[in-house]
Amino acid sequence: MPAERDQSANPTGRQKSCARCVRSKRRCDLTQPSCLRCVRQHFTCSYPPRPTHNLTLVPEDDSPMPDGNIDSAASALDMSLIRGLQETPVNSRQDTCLLDFDLNAGLESVGFLHDLLNTSPMPEIEQREGSLVRSTHIRQARSTRLPQVKACEWELTPASYARISYAIDRMKEAPATMVLENQTPWSHPLLYEDCMPRVLQEAHATCALYLARNETNSAFFARHVIDRVKEVTSSPPPTAPVDILARAHALILYQVMQAFSGDLQLYAHVGPTFPHLEESIYALYTTLQEAEDPPYPALLSLYPAATAREVWCAFILRESSQRTLLTLCQFLVLLHLLQGRSYCVNHAAVTSKITTSAHLWHASSTIEFASAWNEKRHFLVADLDFTEVLEGAGPEDIDVFGRMILVTILGRDDMLGWFAERGGVF
Repeated sequence: MPAERDQSANPTGRQKSCARCVRSKRRCDLTQPSCLRCVRQHFTCSYPPRPTHNLTLVPEDDSPMPDGNIDSAASALDMSLIRGLQETPVNSRQDTCLLDFDLNAGLESVGFLHDLLNTSPMPEIEQREGSLVRSTHIRQARSTRLPQVKACEWELTPASYARISYAIDRMKEAPATMVLENQTPWSHPLLYEDCMPRVLQEAHATCALYLARNETNSAFFARHVIDRVKEVTSSPPPTAPVDILARAHALILYQVMQAFSGDLQLYAHVGPTFPHLEESIYALYTTLQEAEDPPYPALLSLYPAATAREVWCAFILRESSQRTLLTLCQFLVLLHLLQGRSYCVNHAAVTSKITTSAHLWHASSTIEFASAWNEKRHFLVADLDFTEVLEGAGPEDIDVFGRMILVTILGRDDMLGWFAERGGVF
């Protein structure tokens, strides 16, 4: 601990990073009066006293949020998808070195928004004696609470919309790719090769109807979708990992059709579906936490191919689960953002590890997968830290899912520049 920092402002004795570094999830060098990062970027550096961790009951605040323009709507998305809390109730990593998102003055609005929104309407995930439990009524103290979904008037500038439009466009395409290619950017084409659960079979058939809808059958299609969603949401939650994943995939597809079909009757059911997407986030997160990481070897033998086949199957299931968890978080944030609302996902839900390798994801056979595993670089991304990817990957390594996340985080222009600098086309 630096000599100039005593424990008078920190009674627990634990060193506290400055407020700016905590909010950006960056490692703070703890220099007084201003840390090096704040000096370099001309920020006001402050070391707040350690917040109280005791859980308290906080009444719901139904007062409207003050109107205001946000220079970059993606700033709110950064906060919701990446930053989470200054102190998170699960897997808190205050010094996790994520990418630095304080790249422009527009991100100053994130701190303002964080102060305005101070309660959480969604059930939070907390850790108790090593296991995850639900907390539906307890709200945390002000300094540790998630923002509540609140209505406000945000102006989506062209740059802001470009930052989120790529992910939205890929989500809009999901019903078509599911029907024509049996895949989405978050669901591997061979995931349900042996058996597709019925809940996804129904969603798959509904996607086919979605592609064939017209003025004549639009009313029938709307009733069909509404009935299917009611059927899914009224059924008991599944417990098997594959069934949990299939239910999440079905809900995403239904929500895409409800949100982007242009049918007002369907759009009216977007909001009521949010709690069920949140339940899928919790279920998938719990499943991934309880499952052991597959024993991935450094090299895979091409012959005999049994081990390579086993690793490939494990990769397909786990990677699809990890991508789906992150997609659910991103989708909820985007939908709330387009409705002029802020939404914050518990940080623990976006710490799932994902693999960045188009070669592994697009492999169509065991031998092709094993060859890509042995010969191509693949990057394991944790906490959405793409630093190693941006430094060591090439354009051919980034698949559609990776582009969805990176454009949302960095912006379209930066990704266009990154691809061009390396001789690729975005």
